[in-house]
Amino acid sequence: MTPAVVLDGRGPVLAELGRRALRAGVPVDIGDPQPGQLVVVEGVAPQPNYLQVCSASEPNRVYCNADTLDYVLALVVEYAAAGATGLRVRQPVLNEWGIVGTRRKLRRRLKRFAPIEFDWDTAESIDSEVFDGEVTFVADGERGIGRIRVQGHLNPSDGRFHWAGTAYGDDVRRWRDEQVREVEITAASGLTAAARLTDVTQWGTVRLVGVGTPPF
Repeated sequence: MTPAVVLDGRGPVLAELGRRALRAGVPVDIGDPQPGQLVVVEGVAPQPNYLQVCSASEPNRVYCNADTLDYVLALVVEYAAAGATGLRVRQPVLNEWGIVGTRRKLRRRLKRFAPIEFDWDTAESIDSEVFDGEVTFVADGERGIGRIRVQGHLNPSDGRFHWAGTAYGDDVRRWRDEQVREVEITAASGLTAAARLTDVTQWGTVRLVGVGTPPF
């Protein structure tokens, strides 16, 4: 199975991105990119760029530095979960940023990743497999209430459904801080699935991954 993301370089920021991506359930390649892979390089995207991360002149290529690391990690996780084979920043988004973009707004926008700001090459729409709703968590013998936003795709290499996203709630954050990894999730529909808590984002939410039938 070829990873969805390839790191073009061996700098310290890319090394950290690779480690965090792996913890989030997204393996990465290092070296020459293959068709359909998202290429991540260390640095700042050439002007005109969006949030230092993407340039309209370079589709399927994103730039990562210490300031944009968390944002790029969220983008990489979304790319893999969607089963994407291509990505580019939307031209209207880039045009608008060229007019209103400031250093202060840059810091603010880097705090939240919005898939709608990009065009994605996928078998279906980027939102077609998104589940965003209230769920019940069970972990380490405890029950908690929270919310998840996840999406996934059928991986042709292993024939299994892979899904990933973000978990919200005080209980799930506490469990992750206590090194609890395995969690059972039940949606309002009654569907239940097992997932693994990976890492905590800079916003205090928890990333999770699952393989097999999801709870949606």
